[in-house]
Amino acid sequence: MNNPHSLLYTQPVLDFIAVCTEYCKSVEQPPRAMAQRRGHLTLLRRLLALVYLRATLLPDVPETDGRAWHTVTEADYDYVRQQLSHLLGAADTYLDTFRDDFRYADQPIACSLSEDLADVYQSLRDLIETFRLEEEEAMATALAAVADDFMTGWGAKLLSALRALHDAALQDDDNEEYPS
Repeated sequence: MNNPHSLLYTQPVLDFIAVCTEYCKSVEQPPRAMAQRRGHLTLLRRLLALVYLRATLLPDVPETDGRAWHTVTEADYDYVRQQLSHLLGAADTYLDTFRDDFRYADQPIACSLSEDLADVYQSLRDLIETFRLEEEEAMATALAAVADDFMTGWGAKLLSALRALHDAALQDDDNEEYPS
């Protein structure tokens, strides 16, 4: 498969697009009732795990000469981040030791779970919107960009977010203040 366009309709790519769509939908439309928060955060944990798995199963995507389109605006990003921050409550802040900043610190770095989830959203939403245009050159470029960004950016943030959501779920069993 030397032609990047032939990769676009393979099962691993279609499965990745499908789970990315579900993830984006879940962060764009969080539940209005706080009583549904626990179930929604469980859904997010499951979707994050699937997004990561599907990203690792993508075929090697050759680089293209095109430029990736960015459709998520700053307002879109802020809306998603704020919705997630409200949903997460006290669990929005977590400590992480796997950040580059930690090399120069003597304590874990305080991170924002809603920002990490919104960063993942931004990369995935840009990909989905490009695929909706059904222009194969742009789709190949976007897939290459998201695959590269997975390795260098949002993949690590997704894993940190997943761990933080997992910890919040464990704490929720002992303390109702934390969502799962």
